[in-house]
Amino acid sequence: PLEQVGVRAVSVPVRTRGDWGVTNREWHNWSYDPTAQLKRAHQHVGLKNQGCTCYMNSFLQQLVQTPSFLRGLMAVPDCAEDQAESVLFQLQKLAGFLKVSQKQYYDTLPFCMAFKDYDGQPVRLSEQKDVNEFANMLFDKLEAEHPAMRSLLQGTYVGTLVNQILSLESDHVSERLEPFYMLSVTVQGKATLEESLELFVAGETLSGDNKVMDPKLGRKADALKRACIGELPNHLIVHLKRFEFDFESMTKRKVNDHFEFPHMLDMEPYTKEGIARRDMVARLRAGSEA
Repeated sequence: PLEQVGVRAVSVPVRTRGDWGVTNREWHNWSYDPTAQLKRAHQHVGLKNQGCTCYMNSFLQQLVQTPSFLRGLMAVPDCAEDQAESVLFQLQKLAGFLKVSQKQYYDTLPFCMAFKDYDGQPVRLSEQKDVNEFANMLFDKLEAEHPAMRSLLQGTYVGTLVNQILSLESDHVSERLEPFYMLSVTVQGKATLEESLELFVAGETLSGDNKVMDPKLGRKADALKRACIGELPNHLIVHLKRFEFDFESMTKRKVNDHFEFPHMLDMEPYTKEGIARRDMVARLRAGSEA
């Protein structure tokens, strides 16, 4: 639109050098191109990195790119007494800019100032954080601000984990259900997302002093403790554990290992049904080889 009306660059001489009494070196011919901050037609709107806020920007972009979440978010009425302090309002404003703005990026500083930590302090712009911590705090704050956000988040991102304890000496199985917003998987020492998910559902053997009571045997027995997916959410968030605690330096260390993930992810092998199917196949093979 600006090009159609012939606006390309504007020369703005404020006053003459004599009026200001400045030297030739200090005098500038100010030029302003109003199209410089516009994005191209096929480009998405970005978020400004305030220093070390890339973890926040990437997660917010993914939320806005979830159509059902975006529709629900923008439908929640604004009830904030102070919009500058409302995380919900600032997120709605941010989402609106990302979807309809013609600028190259949106400045996230108002959101950062509204988003307070547990000590009541705004986001530390120079501190790199784990996205899992940020996401949990964000969801807690959104649910606290409006009841509609709780149903929206749960209907979009919440799944169910099944925590199992399987006796290795009988067929006794105990289960406990647990809702989750995201799956946190280990990336250190793993080359692909599938390897990380295999580790997530592998579990650990409880033996020796860690044996558990088996009601069918009436005594403690060796058991396998593991977690698997009982119900997948409509939109699955997988959190990569890129920060590991270094016991030598007693500080968090960022994992920068090469890591691959597929464009299409089959989650069936990591569900309760998928694991049960694999266990059955393994028992049948063991029986045929015996």
